Amino acid sequence: MVSDDWVLGLTEGEGCFSIAMQLYTDKRPRKNPGKQNTLHVRNPACGIRVNPSFRINLRWDDVSVLEKIRDHMGVGVIYYHKRTKYGPSIQDTAEYCVQGVEHLKTVRAFFEKLTFIGKKGNDFRLWSECLHLIEQKRHLEKSGLLRICEIRDLMNFRANKGNRLREEIEKIFSERRQHIAAHQNPFPNPYFIHNKNSSNDPTPPQ
Repeated sequence: MVSDDWVLGLTEGEGCFSIAMQLYTDKRPRKNPGKQNTLHVRNPACGIRVNPSFRINLRWDDVSVLEKIRDHMGVGVIYYHKRTKYGPSIQDTAEYCVQGVEHLKTVRAFFEKLTFIGKKGNDFRLWSECLHLIEQKRHLEKSGLLRICEIRDLMNFRANKGNRLREEIEKIFSERRQHIAAHQNPFPNPYFIHNKNSSNDPTPPQ
């Protein structure tokens, strides 16, 4: 029988509350106005995508445990990761993953009614604070994004390509001025920086 406390105990040992920062690169102009509008809503002008998630990783042969957790939580999916290709001593894993603000709100509500014993409770508190800022669309502003970075940097996470420290995010801001301006451009797609060298581009209205 799966209980709330059982899920909490497994989360304390194998769970992860994550806030990843990923660079967004617009590799081609958007011809569809609808898609272009979606781009501006989903991604901050700075070209950085905030990706919150909740994950539990186990050995692949414990996937039935993750299925029970998924059914108990009512949200999330399970992924299979083939790790044996990296060496005979490395085992394949299965991952229970929840993404998307609406589904993560369910995760937050589930753990808010429980009491953490270990340090994972502090990660959950900070993660919840970041999720609240994302709900308020603060991640679409530079100040809000940097605030999320400050909170996230206090969590127990490894700095890598998907988890950049606040200092790295600030460096991206300073080095990508031209790209930032392109995504802040209020004019239609022809004025994006990707097309600025085209001889057919009209002159933006003054």
